[in-house]
Amino acid sequence: MADPDGRVRAYCYDPRGVLPLAEFRVPRRLTRWLRSQPYRLTLNQAFPDVIRQCGQRSNTWLNAEIETTFCELHQAGWAHSLEAWQEDQLVGGLYGLALGGTFCGESMFSRADNASKACLVELYRRMCRGGYILIDCQDVTSTLAQFGARHMPFHQYYELFCRYRKKDCKLDG
Repeated sequence: MADPDGRVRAYCYDPRGVLPLAEFRVPRRLTRWLRSQPYRLTLNQAFPDVIRQCGQRSNTWLNAEIETTFCELHQAGWAHSLEAWQEDQLVGGLYGLALGGTFCGESMFSRADNASKACLVELYRRMCRGGYILIDCQDVTSTLAQFGARHMPFHQYYELFCRYRKKDCKLDG
């Protein structure tokens, strides 16, 4: 994370926000709303735009160094984005790192109703097909709690992460 002075630092949340796929739930109202297919959802079609949009907030932890690093990780096949489109307009997205059986979610944004939530549901579907186990969401926000995110002591999270780190998973499945 970039501090207000621009220095990049690593933080370790304890407890850690996690969303095990076995506990993932989609709120009923959102399920009904998503049936109308309000967005075209894509994978890795606009990674630089997603990370840039995630950083366009009055209070952000993203800076140019982090954006550049994640774009390099994306080019190397480690970082991924999901995008929500209304016609040709990017209206929501999320990005993170795929490490073994864990997807480490970094950030998400929404410029239209439920756009980031639609991306999260699509991420979940792709992760299930691809053999993943866990979303590392770092912290539990009210949005993520709706989907089943919870806190876990860091040592338990780290044990799971290590157990799943060599799992061969794919998001494009």
